[in-house]
Amino acid sequence: MTVQKAESKLWGRLQRLQPKILIFTFGASLLPVLFVLAATWRFVHQPLTELERTRLDDQVQAFRGYTSATEKGLQNLGKSYAIWTGLYNAIAQGNRAWIKDEVTDQLVFSTDVDTVRVLNLQGEILGEGGKALQQTGAQQRIKTLIKAGKPRQQLVVLGESKLLALVTEPVLRSDGSGNSPGTVVIGQTLDDAWLRKFLSFSQPTTKLKIISVSGLSVVSSSDRTSFDTWEKNNLLGGVLPAIEQGESVYRIEPESGLNTVYAPLNSGGKLVAIVKIQIESEHFQKAAATISRIILIGLVFALVLSIAIARLLAKQIGKPINQLAERSKTLAAFDLTAPIPGINAGGEIGQLANAYQEMALALKTLIDNLEQRVA
Repeated sequence: MTVQKAESKLWGRLQRLQPKILIFTFGASLLPVLFVLAATWRFVHQPLTELERTRLDDQVQAFRGYTSATEKGLQNLGKSYAIWTGLYNAIAQGNRAWIKDEVTDQLVFSTDVDTVRVLNLQGEILGEGGKALQQTGAQQRIKTLIKAGKPRQQLVVLGESKLLALVTEPVLRSDGSGNSPGTVVIGQTLDDAWLRKFLSFSQPTTKLKIISVSGLSVVSSSDRTSFDTWEKNNLLGGVLPAIEQGESVYRIEPESGLNTVYAPLNSGGKLVAIVKIQIESEHFQKAAATISRIILIGLVFALVLSIAIARLLAKQIGKPINQLAERSKTLAAFDLTAPIPGINAGGEIGQLANAYQEMALALKTLIDNLEQRVA
């Protein structure tokens, strides 16, 4: 019974030890691979994505600057006409013919302005060129701007299909004196030609689209009405809420050939529209391919390192077990006096060695008892 008990204990130790060796060796060999992947993602891929977002943000800032420059140019043009004694007197006298010849026609035919209106203090229209300001949305916005009693400029989306830059300028004498008898209103439609003019100064791969807050295409440098599947599913439910919070939404999709940003387009402190800017992802793809090669090389290195570590661990852990296996052969030959290797190793190896020692002692005791009985 003593020998059977020792053998049972021995095999129990061995069975518990084997899965622990396998798990430990596998974990040790996998650790370098996980480390390389985590380090590559943290220190290489994420910064690359952030860099692409920065490129998109630069395009957004450039477009906002272009829009502000357009508004500033309109404001300067408005001032050049509004601070004019001739117009000051014409409004006071109600001289519609002079206003038409010298102001409205001149602005429409000789500048980029496509709509202009001159009003007196009672809101009566004394001169007008273009029809954009006749829309209901424009009428209300003009009243709000004029009510401020000072120069104002603002972007306005009209009828969900037109983006208009509006400027209102109180009329004064050429020396800036006098009480204003009326207001000059100047508007410029920001159409696809205006967008393409921006593209000529920006990187040529950029595509632009202005989208209303109701999700309709207002003006585009390419296909005006086309929305892709992602936009149809996420524009109003996902993009617009973030835009209303003043945040940009990014789509980094190198496989599509284009990376996209949706950003707020504000005017007068209010959200007017969504600007969609796309740039080709060629540079991003090249950088990603370079990173992929680096990752592949790193994985190969990690695999080799993992194999080396696994072999080393297996050798260090397996060597005492092999010694015990060799010693078990001598035990089978009834060599019960030779020392058992690994007794002082500690851990599972030490417990296994002690189990062998107990079995050897039990066998020796049994044999000694049998010999005494025979004698």
